[in-house]
Amino acid sequence: MIFWSGSNVHAQTLQDSTINGRPFVVHLVQTQETLYGIAREYNAELNQIVVQNPSVIQGLNVGMKILVPLQKPRTNEEKGVSKIFNVFKKKTKTTNKNPTLIFSDSSIVKAALLLPFYLDMNDTLEVYNVSTKLTSIYHKSKTAIQYYSGVLLALDMLKSLGYNIDIKVIDIPNDSVCMSILDSTILDDRSLIVGPLHANQFKKLANRYGSDSNRKLVSPLSYKNVIKNHENTYQFVPFSNVQIDTIVDLIAKKYSSENLLIIGNEQEMGLLRKFKSSLSLNTNLKYKLYTVSQGLPEKEMMKQKLDESENVVVVASNNRAFVGRVIPMLASMEDTLFTVYGLESWNRFSSLDEIELNLLNVHYPSVFFHDENQLFNEFRDNYHYRFKEYPSKYAFAAYKQFLFLIADGFAGLYNFQKVENQKGWLNTRFPVVFIQDYKQQIIDY
Repeated sequence: MIFWSGSNVHAQTLQDSTINGRPFVVHLVQTQETLYGIAREYNAELNQIVVQNPSVIQGLNVGMKILVPLQKPRTNEEKGVSKIFNVFKKKTKTTNKNPTLIFSDSSIVKAALLLPFYLDMNDTLEVYNVSTKLTSIYHKSKTAIQYYSGVLLALDMLKSLGYNIDIKVIDIPNDSVCMSILDSTILDDRSLIVGPLHANQFKKLANRYGSDSNRKLVSPLSYKNVIKNHENTYQFVPFSNVQIDTIVDLIAKKYSSENLLIIGNEQEMGLLRKFKSSLSLNTNLKYKLYTVSQGLPEKEMMKQKLDESENVVVVASNNRAFVGRVIPMLASMEDTLFTVYGLESWNRFSSLDEIELNLLNVHYPSVFFHDENQLFNEFRDNYHYRFKEYPSKYAFAAYKQFLFLIADGFAGLYNFQKVENQKGWLNTRFPVVFIQDYKQQIIDY
């Protein structure tokens, strides 16, 4: 990807500076300037501008001062001269199947963070904002921005612990940009690559670097399987099968003779088979099964399988419509006590009623849940001090993940294991929560 640019008549450089031996320009943002334009003006790398000025991801504001890192100090002749800005050093069409890592300093952790910031969209929103009000950020970039803000605090923590991290932050808004990066050499010296978020893009990354055992490829948020084919791939969000084993273990420890019912549908027979298999292999519990062959479940059919007084119900489904039908049906049976178990996907079902979840004592895995422990409380306070807002679940997830990936002292935050039929590594340590007094409470297991 090559940008061409002439001199920018609006550009305003306040001063040239040197920070830790590296040359910078302090640039004052003018009307209708964009990140891409500023990068072109100074022949700077866009991802390094983002690293030095994280707030620019949310758009530029007129009068904002930003640090622009330079490749070398500018001479008087270079200032104001038209430039060609090459973001990616393009290679020929031949692909290096097994690129060699190059380390200039073994004490430096060389990392890359690939996220869909949609910088061009946020730039455009700001350029056409003629009012004095702050422009809202492009909606598809919010998760990336939240995740990145958590990474920034993790980098601060790691630096205080003595770690030296060289990180490239790269915007991956679409498949074509992803392929441009993979066809370049920009990631060849990175030993840790986190992202992209989207499964299809991560699989392309794994195809490019998956044979290199000295490199870790990490999928931070994807719910889809991205670790099937390569041993150096790592996935933080556990598969449904791993969640099911944990749920069955919890049920076996907590219950002995209560009426146990598994509810599922034929479109998700794999989940039903996994629950049945895990119960048979790991417990002596007896259970009843209600499988919906077509359409949605029926209340009367469900009642025939239930005990009149107390029931443990497992809903083996990741289907929003199916779960959204089962939960109200169970909640309407007022004379019966329930404990209901579900899957991690339920965290994303905003249509589920909090009153019904509380009434049914619903339990489910929640990978990005946090409780009020010391690690979170310190993170929350530092986050609020820096960004003046409460952190999202993705910000704290990023914080924990980067601490775990780089610092040995945080190895207990996650537990990666090889699972059946997968070459890569899957996290098997995650919170399971239940709803009590309309709040999520974490289960100690």
